[in-house]
Amino acid sequence: MGHKKIEIAHMAQFLKLQNLPVVFDECPEPQPDFKFKISDDKIIGVEHTRMFLPKDAKGDDLTRHYVTANRIVAYAHHMFKTTNKERLSVYVDFVSSYGLDMPSRMLTRKDEKTLSNFLLEFVKTNIPTLNTNASFENFNMDTGEHQLPDPIGHISIYNKYDCWAVVEAGMVPNIKGDVLQERVKAKDGKLKNYSALYGELWLLLVEDQWSPLNYFDFSFAKLIDVSSRFNKVFILRSGNNIVHECNNLCKEENQWKGKDFNP
Repeated sequence: MGHKKIEIAHMAQFLKLQNLPVVFDECPEPQPDFKFKISDDKIIGVEHTRMFLPKDAKGDDLTRHYVTANRIVAYAHHMFKTTNKERLSVYVDFVSSYGLDMPSRMLTRKDEKTLSNFLLEFVKTNIPTLNTNASFENFNMDTGEHQLPDPIGHISIYNKYDCWAVVEAGMVPNIKGDVLQERVKAKDGKLKNYSALYGELWLLLVEDQWSPLNYFDFSFAKLIDVSSRFNKVFILRSGNNIVHECNNLCKEENQWKGKDFNP
């Protein structure tokens, strides 16, 4: 599904969860992403944005790392299927500590070709018999040798289903961390470009527990404070079908006021 289709699906899900009619329009740049009428004389503009993993302690972009990891596995899977009809489930664990600090170098575009080719040949050489599995660690305790490239920590192969995927797990960042405030601040900078026709402007941040790139910890999220010049700030947990309305600490006189807004 393309980015715009995903945004439209999020918007429809949000309105439904707010018990509002699922009727809205897309807006061209530089306007907010969507608009809808909440009454005959009031139009709400909605800016959509997704929450992504923070950079790690060294400033490495973990989102880029995981996107590259998924590309490597996808390329290897595609190449395997062009010559082999075997139904395999292949799970690849790339070395990282998810949200803290990369213990080794980040994956790059160069790795997409070299590691996907390695993965292809490795799987072809190590296909287990039907309905069995094989597991491979980076370091082979029996031989005392490394059997996988440094960026790959573990490979599991099951001869039953057709599913190639990246294993992604670890510590989940807190929703109340810096990422939330940074996303809000970045979007606040767009208000100066918006038309005065909007009675209110809402910011819709989207989190998804089913995506390792967009998953955050909401364990202590009963009250989420933000400071934004949008009139309202919401977090849609799309995988949980839940909406959190944030507590906006920005004074009302500094929030959006249509033609009277002072950027």
